[in-house]
Amino acid sequence: MEAPIVIMWKEKGEKGEWFVAQEPITGVASQGRTADEAYANLLEALELYLEDYPELREKVFQKRHLEVKVDEASIVIG
Repeated sequence: MEAPIVIMWKEKGEKGEWFVAQEPITGVASQGRTADEAYANLLEALELYLEDYPELREKVFQKRHLEVKVDEASIVIG
């Protein structure tokens, strides 16, 4: 499956906890109440971003799978 590298972390704020997902090549980031929601929102934001920068699509979406979790932080690579 072709997927972007995603760096994800949880933040606590006045309105509760949020997950933040960021793709490091473009710097595009999004958030959600759950990790799945943050990831889905990030994919949507990436698609919109890549409409203006189609030359980055091949760098962003590659075949890979690696998932690393440390304490409450998660790093997911495609």
